[in-house]
Amino acid sequence: MAKILNDSIHGIITLHPLLFKIIDTPQFQRLRNIKQLGGCYFVYPGASHNRFEHSIGTCYLASKLANQLQLEKAKMSNKDKLCIEIAALCHDLGHGPYSHLFDRMFPEAMKKKDKNFEPWQHEEVSRKMFDHMIESNESLKGEFDKEFTEVHLKMIKDLIDGEIVANKQNAIDVDKMDYFARDCHGLGMTSNFNHSRFISQCRIMFPFTDSEETTIAVRDKEELNLYELFHTRNGLFRRAYQHQVTHGIQLIGTEAKMSEAFKEMGAYEKLTDSVVDVILMSKNEELKKSKDLIHRIYTRQLYKVVGRTEPREEFKEEELLKYEKDLLKDEKQFGKDDFILQEGERS
Repeated sequence: MAKILNDSIHGIITLHPLLFKIIDTPQFQRLRNIKQLGGCYFVYPGASHNRFEHSIGTCYLASKLANQLQLEKAKMSNKDKLCIEIAALCHDLGHGPYSHLFDRMFPEAMKKKDKNFEPWQHEEVSRKMFDHMIESNESLKGEFDKEFTEVHLKMIKDLIDGEIVANKQNAIDVDKMDYFARDCHGLGMTSNFNHSRFISQCRIMFPFTDSEETTIAVRDKEELNLYELFHTRNGLFRRAYQHQVTHGIQLIGTEAKMSEAFKEMGAYEKLTDSVVDVILMSKNEELKKSKDLIHRIYTRQLYKVVGRTEPREEFKEEELLKYEKDLLKDEKQFGKDDFILQEGERS
């Protein structure tokens, strides 16, 4: 028998009982303590929503889209639909502290420090955490052993970043539909994109030739609604995700939290936003630099933007030669050490 819960974005949500068994595991519950927007919370006080509620919302929208495709005669069994819902529910299990700070900025910073460091995608860790979740919860494992084959389990893990949940082909998916609506709600912004209308107009587009793939399409009259999706995305990036204060805070946070816990799921499941408080309360002298950096965030001693550069599509050879000559000229005028210091101050 299906169960219900009340969501701040979608209202009353009805979910399959197995989904609630997943929700009630420690691996899923940790998402309560990982903020959706990371450093944005230090800029927008209302941006306190977390990966827990977003994952449930994404699961709900994936279920609605699957229902719509079934109505449109898609070859989809109820077991296939449940696999889609599980994948949507579990797609963010792999997120670390402060979301994209840990799985985007941190790997980039580590790569600069260690050329042998291998970056990861949170979807990759989500698949590992999904396996760990099933193995670590006996009742859940028994349910999966009874209801699903290895083919189904592979299907779920493939769907974590598949077309419905995280569309790599055109970036139109239920993950974005939920977090755009949820982020706008938390940030006090407005979105004119109507995900319910969009989903109601989705169809299966079958291939005309063997070289084409079956895909999800939408009626042409949804053009304006679809425009609003990307208009909302643009506004969120400009006003929140790439806000210069948010970026400064996340740069400090990147320096403060260096870990390889993502390699071991037993350790990773304990890694949430609370790692900041653990560092602050620690008496370990090795964490002094991290504590000082976090203190800078709390006391608003943040990195400041002192200049911007615009990317060029290409440099001609003569422009590169002129740039090198100017660089040498500056080094002679100021001295090499002074010049490096100035460069560091601008970065």
